[in-house]
Amino acid sequence: MKIDLITKQDLIDFKYELLEEIRELMKKDPVLIQKTWFNPKEARTILKISAGTLAKYRRTGTLPSTRIYGKIYYKEEDVLKLIENGMH
Repeated sequence: MKIDLITKQDLIDFKYELLEEIRELMKKDPVLIQKTWFNPKEARTILKISAGTLAKYRRTGTLPSTRIYGKIYYKEEDVLKLIENGMH
């Protein structure tokens, strides 16, 4: 079995290569830069619904959510899609 050693410099080089690839992707697709997220209060205000209804939408998958550092957020596009579909 062959064993490859990874040095600290290898990791630093990899980091810079990865960052450069991400920058190139972001140049090609500006949507990656402009993602907007709503916290629950903002989502409730926009949708004009109660906290209970928002929780139900999250539990049932009607409105997908993402947990970041223990806080829940909703993608702008998902909230707008819900409005377009008349689900609120």
